[in-house]
Amino acid sequence: MLSVGFIPASSLDIEDSFFRYDTSFIQTVGADFNIAGVYNIFTTIDIRETKAQSIYFDPYRADFTIGMGLNFRDFKFGITHECNHDVVTGFEFNSYNGWEGAWMNITLGWSRGYTITDKISLTPAFFIGYKPYDNLYIKSPTRYYFIQHKYGNANNSIYGKLNANFDLFDFLNIDLMFQPEFSLAYGKWNSIKGNIRAEGRFGNIYLGFDWTMQTRLSTTAYAVNEFTIFLSFRGGNYLF
Repeated sequence: MLSVGFIPASSLDIEDSFFRYDTSFIQTVGADFNIAGVYNIFTTIDIRETKAQSIYFDPYRADFTIGMGLNFRDFKFGITHECNHDVVTGFEFNSYNGWEGAWMNITLGWSRGYTITDKISLTPAFFIGYKPYDNLYIKSPTRYYFIQHKYGNANNSIYGKLNANFDLFDFLNIDLMFQPEFSLAYGKWNSIKGNIRAEGRFGNIYLGFDWTMQTRLSTTAYAVNEFTIFLSFRGGNYLF
C-alpha cells in the first residue's frame, strides 16, 4: 500500500498544553501478509512534513506501526505496537517538533459481515482492548540538542471499541468507530475516541478522508484530533 495525503488541520491536547498543526502532508507505505486466512502480520510507516521554501519539504515526524493478528471464524486476536518519533532537520527544531509517543494495544474481538442487498453490506465489530502503556515525551529544545521529559502516561488502560463498516455499490466504503477508554491505574475514564473514514474505490485506487476525534476526560496522556484527505494505491498478490 502506498498513500499520499494532505492534513488541513490537526491538534494535540496534553494536560495543560494545546498544540495546533496546520497544512501538513503525509506519505504512508505499508505491507500486510496474510497466511491461510488465519495469521496476519502487518506494518506501516507514516512520514509527515510541512512545506519548506520553494520546492522543498521539511519532515517533522515518522510514525511506525507493527502488529500481528489471529483469526478463528468470526473471532480475532491482535497485538500492535505504535510509536511516533521526532524528525529534526537543519540542526534546529521547527514549530512542529518537540514530542514523541509510544503505545501498545492487545485486542480480542468479534466481526461478521452481513449482506443487506446485492449492492450493500454491513460488517459490525466489537473489540475489548488493553493498553499496557501509552506514554508521551515532550522535548525542551536547545538548538539541536534537547532535554527529554516524560510528560504524561495512561498505562494499564482498558477500552471497548465498536466498529460499523458499510460497503456500498462496489465502490464506496464507510467505516465508523467509537472507543471509550478506562484507566485501571486511576480508576477513572480516560478518554472517548471516534473515527469516521470514507473512501471511493476505483480498481486499486482509493480516494477518501479520515477524521479522528478524541476528548480527554481525566488522566489520558494525550488526545489527537486530525482530519486527513488521502489518495492511496493498494494491491495484493499470492506468493504461492
